[in-house]
Amino acid sequence: MLCRNVLIATAVTLIASPSFGAVSPKDIQGQWRCDPYTMNGPGMTITVVEQRLYSKDGSYFESSTSSTKLNGGRVITTKSNISGSWQLNEGIIELQFKSTAFLSSDDKDYSLEMGQRDADAQLQRKNWAKEKVLEFGKRLVTTPVQAMYKAAEVIVSCRRA
Repeated sequence: MLCRNVLIATAVTLIASPSFGAVSPKDIQGQWRCDPYTMNGPGMTITVVEQRLYSKDGSYFESSTSSTKLNGGRVITTKSNISGSWQLNEGIIELQFKSTAFLSSDDKDYSLEMGQRDADAQLQRKNWAKEKVLEFGKRLVTTPVQAMYKAAEVIVSCRRA
């Protein structure tokens, strides 16, 4: 009986397990909704929710909502998009960003013009990103490679949209 239960548990685990073999572009292509992830920086905590689209033609589009909580308790929520291209190279998603659009801010002191200027400046400093694929299948789990900021070294888990 114990042996049978172990075999059943092993079979269920194997069937439900995510893929860990060699990832291919087809495993990445499509639309993904990412779980919220949090980055802790000096004087603030930023929580981000993203939707990503890895197109078959190599184009990339990302829509994100960021909530920044400052040490004083004030929270600023912004929305933005970024677009460019992507490719997969030895288990690493390589992104090349071409444009960014700052869409909104719920803080009257942080205008659209200020947000767009900051987004453009960020794109000028670094217009690329690399993400190591940790898991793929029903979920896409990645972590940054050579992140611009230490606080951005987080694991991001997404599910097919």
